[in-house]
Amino acid sequence: MKKIAVILDTNIAHSPDSNCNFDQFHIFEYDNTVGFIERHDLTDSVDVFIPEIVLDEITEHRKNKLHSSLSVITNLAEQFASTNICNVSILDSKEFSIDDYITKIKDRKLKEGIKIIPIPSDRSILFNDVLSKAIKKIPPFQKGKSDQGFKDTIILISIIEYFKENLEYSEIYLFSDDNGFTFVDCKKTGINLRIIKDVGIQKYLASKFKLKFELEKHLAEGSFIEEIHKIIDEKVLKNEAFISGLAENGQEISNYEVEKYTINEISDEECEVICFIIFDITRNNGEKGEKRIDITTIFKKDISGEWITTIPDDENE
Repeated sequence: MKKIAVILDTNIAHSPDSNCNFDQFHIFEYDNTVGFIERHDLTDSVDVFIPEIVLDEITEHRKNKLHSSLSVITNLAEQFASTNICNVSILDSKEFSIDDYITKIKDRKLKEGIKIIPIPSDRSILFNDVLSKAIKKIPPFQKGKSDQGFKDTIILISIIEYFKENLEYSEIYLFSDDNGFTFVDCKKTGINLRIIKDVGIQKYLASKFKLKFELEKHLAEGSFIEEIHKIIDEKVLKNEAFISGLAENGQEISNYEVEKYTINEISDEECEVICFIIFDITRNNGEKGEKRIDITTIFKKDISGEWITTIPDDENE
């Protein structure tokens, strides 16, 4: 199944004015987006990426902010040193390396599995490409604005090179508030790229997967699980071939439960809901075991907006 790639520019991924927890390397909008995707079971449909140069820029922001905060504390310590009000104790700056500390917490963050779009490894080709775009003022470089657009051009080249090789992504969205990307002709990139500006990522994904979200709400409010139990009773427990097959192997069903279900959009009009059923199996010798089956139901809205359901023919066999 083709996936969607969501890419975060620096001005989207990281807010330098946000409250900063120096114990962790938070990438604020990245963390929020990943959480949103996980909560709505979109992990099979959407991946979130950060370009390497964006990660480098965020790293420098964190180093500068930590340095600034430590400087404030150092100044306070010096001000109180000559008074009897209080004693402010701080780390010896000679023993503490800001670079090493930020690198340590960043590496810990990267172990979570962040997807990075690397800067192209052949730097000579990269330089020539950037230089050509700078001279010709090809966006993100802008006419009349000196050489503004250098970083954005490297981001764009990195994205194009990466997704020309990683073909499992059918749609690629770069979220940025940078005006430089506004003038990029996405049709000339050779990939299915779109630049999204002034729209929140979660709002955009909710619109993109509108049918799925509507079905989630419908299933949560309705009696879908009860319907699945009826399907199991009629299509599984009364299925002579299924039951006799178990009996021939000295097995019988003692209980079952609906473990979970997932929702996938299969078109603009239809969703499939896959239920994962766990059957508790008892063998003739008293041993216990499990058998798992998946039941797929197709949901489609009719003209009146009501959901209608069908079970594919192969699910009935």
